[in-house]
Amino acid sequence: MNDKLQDTDNSIYKVGQLWSYKTRPSEPDSEFIVIKVETHPDWGIIVHISLRGLKVKNHYNESGFSSIIVHLPFEEASIIESVTEKLADNAPLPDFQDGYSTWQEAFDQGKGGVWQWPIAKAIDAMEDIINSPK
Repeated sequence: MNDKLQDTDNSIYKVGQLWSYKTRPSEPDSEFIVIKVETHPDWGIIVHISLRGLKVKNHYNESGFSSIIVHLPFEEASIIESVTEKLADNAPLPDFQDGYSTWQEAFDQGKGGVWQWPIAKAIDAMEDIINSPK
C-alpha cells in the first residue's frame, strides 16, 4: 500500500457531501458524492467522487449508456472549478471500494493518475476511452 496517500480533513470537501456541478448539457441533473479525501506529497489534496445522473455512451452496457461512475479521483482545484452548490452533507455512500482499490493499485505502480480537468471534461474523456476501438 502506498504510504504517501493519507486520509485528510484538510479540505473543504468532506466524505458524504453531495454537490451539483457544471454538468455536460445532456446531464443537467447529474451530481456527485465525495467518497474519500486524501493528500499526497506530489499531488496535494485528492478528492475522490462518485457521479450519478449521467448519460455516458457505453457500448458495453445493454442500454448503450451508463448513468453512474462509481469512482473518479480529482485534484482539489478541479473540483473547486466544477462545483455549483452543496446539496447535502450526509449522502449515503455508494459501494466504491473496488473502483478505489483498482485505482490505488495502478497509482502505486505509477500507472494511475488524478484528473486535473473540470468534471464535465473528464466525463467526456472517459466516454471517449470507453467507446474507442480496441
